[in-house]
Order: sequence, then structure tokens, then C-alpha cells
Amino acid sequence: MGSADDVLAHTQRFYRQRIDKSWVRDYLANRDLSKAISEAGIGYAPAGWTATTDHLLSLGHSPDDLVRAGVSIKGDRGLRDVMRDRLILPVQDHTGRLVGFLGRANPKDTRSPKYLNTPATGLYEKRSTLYGLGAARGALAAGATPLIVEGPMDKLAVDKMASQFRANIVALAACGTALTTEHLARIRAITDKPVWFCFDADAAGQRALLHAWEITADQGRAAQLAVQLPAGHDPASVRPAILNRAIRCATPMSVAVAQVQLERWGRPDNPVTAELMVEALAKRDAGRIRPDDSTEWIRTVAQLADVPISSVQTALIEQLAPTPTAADLDALRAASFPRRMTAPAGVLPDAGPPPSGWPAARAKCRSSAVANQR
Repeated sequence: MGSADDVLAHTQRFYRQRIDKSWVRDYLANRDLSKAISEAGIGYAPAGWTATTDHLLSLGHSPDDLVRAGVSIKGDRGLRDVMRDRLILPVQDHTGRLVGFLGRANPKDTRSPKYLNTPATGLYEKRSTLYGLGAARGALAAGATPLIVEGPMDKLAVDKMASQFRANIVALAACGTALTTEHLARIRAITDKPVWFCFDADAAGQRALLHAWEITADQGRAAQLAVQLPAGHDPASVRPAILNRAIRCATPMSVAVAQVQLERWGRPDNPVTAELMVEALAKRDAGRIRPDDSTEWIRTVAQLADVPISSVQTALIEQLAPTPTAADLDALRAASFPRRMTAPAGVLPDAGPPPSGWPAARAKCRSSAVANQR
């Protein structure tokens, strides 16, 4: 036998066969994700130290085969399983080839890492592997919008929402590492649609958003959007209708980043500090603010930094000099006047008013490509 592909295939089959004797079905049922068991190929790694290893050895695989495939590791007492008492998600590479596994710890286990990945192997490399990309290749090539989320359960939650509301969107998650340029290159090899982001509404999610903004700098003024959730929530913790509305009301990435950055800096204690904050934002991001988003960016920054709109306009003009485009100038002028914003036609079905805790700066919804019906 011997090949890593064979070992991984037999391991996945073993995990799938063990799911009925585990906590996994109840865990997923409580989150209304039971369909994901078949759709995502979810399984269960038994709690014993060597249950998976013993099974694979009985099939004729050698110890070295198991280590090379990343399903067993060598310890002082011989081989032991990498995954133990975990919900298992099979991970494919960008071509759809099975390359490893993600394991979610038993919720009762508070000492182990929440998620565990197959160690790096000849097939599996976290820096370039996105959970969900292999299966979504066809949908992305056909025009679906890629949406980066933080974790695999978030990805499953978005999948459920997309199916229920017929949203032409594909969720992807990094596997135990921060988003990388290699991840983005994998996506861009399939589609030229701008990548959107939906991170948890907490401090870690804010850091992830700022990191995503930094590593997508080469995209310039691409129409990137950020999906904002009620404070303290993630895609897996809100109802599909709320997630649907959050995506429908996605914020321009430049605006979301400005909100996060200003919140992290804190309310300025004097006008000089406020002006310096605005100048710093404009210097960093002026070249990436789309003309269509300039009005919202200017007003958001002015409100959060507590400065006049004219000060933000001036800061942007100085950074765009000497050659701001006509669209830039139109947007800068428009920021001085009230603008009526209405929900666009052809978006996702309305899910009602936003819940308490909704980001204050997002009072109305914007048009979004992802909202097109299939």
C-alpha cells in the first residue's frame, strides 16, 4: 500500500464510520448543521491514543506510511494518533485532493487546543491550504464571490446560509494560521472577483481584518467588502437570517478598516491628536479608497475622530495630489452633502431590522455583487 493518498483515504473512511458512537451528531444538531455531516464528509477520531493507528496498521500500512501522511506521530512509547476525541473535517487542496484533516476538540475538553491540524507533510501545507477551496473551485470559476472566514464552523454556517438564501457566495477558511499571500494566490488562480472578509466581532477578528487589509494592498481599489456582525458574535453564532442580512449590508473594506483602526486608537483627547489620526489613515489608505466609497469613508472617519468633514477631505486631497481622478473629486465634494441611501434592487431577501449591537455606522445597506440571486 504505502502511498499517503491511500492512508488518508482509509483514515477518512475510519473517521466516518466512528461518528455514530460519538458526541459529534448531537454537537452539530444543536447548531443546525446536521446536513454538513454528509455534505462536508465529517467524521470522528476516537478518544484512544492509538485507535486510528492500530486500524491503519491492520490494513497493511507501515508506521512510516502513517507518519508521512500526518495521521500518526512518533512518541517515546511508539506511534500515537494525531487526532483523538475530535470532530474531523477532511481538508482538500486547491485541486480537490485530500491532503489532511482539521480536528475540533470535544467541547467538554477545556485543556486541549480548540482546533488541531494535520502536521505539515509532503501534501499538506497550512500556508497555502484553504479549507473549502477544493470543493468550491467550480462555483468560484462560475462567478461566486469568495468570502474568507476565521474557522471551519464559520465556513459551514455560511454554506448553510448560502443554500437557504440562494446567495452566490463561497466561504473559505485558513487552516490554523493567519491568512497569507499564498492563500490569496490560490483564490486568484481561480477567480478575479475581489475577496470579501467576515471575521469574528471581537479583538481577534479586528486584528484579522487589519492583517487582511495589509496583505491585499496589491489589489489597490478592488471592491473588497467586510461583513460586520453584532458585537461578540461570529458567523456560526448567529441565525442564518442575521448572517444573510450582514452579508447584504457588507461594508466597504476601507470603511471597515478605518472603523477598526480608530476604535483601536481610541477617542482622541484633543483636536491635534484627532487631526494626526486622520492624516495617518489618509496617508496609509488614500490610494485604496474607491471613489464610490469615499463619501462613506469621509463621514465615518469624521464622526469617529470627531473632526469636521472638511478636515478629512483635505487630508485625502493632500494624499491624492497631484493627480486625483475626476471620480475622486466628485466623491470628495459629495461627502459635504446629505445622501439618501436605500437598499438596492436584486439583493438577498430582507431579514428585517438589524439586531441590537449592530455596528452603528451601518444604518443602511449598500449594493453588493454577492446579493445577486442564482
